[in-house]
Amino acid sequence: MTIISTQGKLRRTVVGGMIALAAAAPIALASAPAQATTTSSSCSVTPLRPYFVGFNSSGVKLVRYKVTVKCSADRSIAIEQRRYDTVPSPDKYLGQSVLKHTFGSTGTVSLWVTQALPETGAGNEHVRQRVRFRVASHGVTSAWTSWEYSPTLSIPN
Repeated sequence: MTIISTQGKLRRTVVGGMIALAAAAPIALASAPAQATTTSSSCSVTPLRPYFVGFNSSGVKLVRYKVTVKCSADRSIAIEQRRYDTVPSPDKYLGQSVLKHTFGSTGTVSLWVTQALPETGAGNEHVRQRVRFRVASHGVTSAWTSWEYSPTLSIPN
């Protein structure tokens, strides 16, 4: 009898623990960074969450859209970056840049564009970037990669 009672308690403890773990999983995933890295032709690019960097001389908020780039030696990379306000849907296009860098040796750099935050309506602004890239090395240029989005920044007007 004692063995059955102990097994029942153990089963309830295990099942209860699994339910608690399942309930906590979405919270843990929601707090994890959602940065995607794309790798192609011995280069990796990660679009980072935009961030507030201050105000311009007119008092308008400035947002930096940054990417981290890691490449092997003897590579030149061209990154097409597009910036968006995500609310209201569909995304509102804010601008585009092409970021370029040449790697003589293997390394990691950060490249960015700083842009004034547009006021597109009441409430917070929600901005993000998407990037794609191609790599040139020894006279050969790769195709463009697929687009990758950064996490979204929510910033008050």
